[in-house]
Amino acid sequence: MNDTSIIQFPAKKVLAFLLLMCSVSLFSQRITKPEQIVKMAKSELSAGMEKTGDIYAFAKENNITGNIEVEYVIGDNKKVITLNLLSSEGMSIPHKNAIKTFLFYRKFSFKTMKKSRHQFTYTFQF
Repeated sequence: MNDTSIIQFPAKKVLAFLLLMCSVSLFSQRITKPEQIVKMAKSELSAGMEKTGDIYAFAKENNITGNIEVEYVIGDNKKVITLNLLSSEGMSIPHKNAIKTFLFYRKFSFKTMKKSRHQFTYTFQF
């Protein structure tokens, strides 16, 4: 038996494995800074209001027009904890209820720290 034998791994496979593990850990990290969380949430809501966004499509499908200002409280697991309508203009009560329900059950793409809550306001213009 030769004690000097060492198992050799192909360098490309080892490098690919390490890169994969690093990328998985980056994507699973939770956001901890409140400013970042609010900024990301507002940017996702803005993206949803663009012509290709889900909020825009819902509003167009349901003939929703007008403006609403909402107060969000978001927590861990991408969920909206509380959604309050602060003000609205030019929107009927059934439309307010429909958009509020849609926005409440809409999840964000990022995770936050467990048991954290982040509050902000956002104005939608349909």
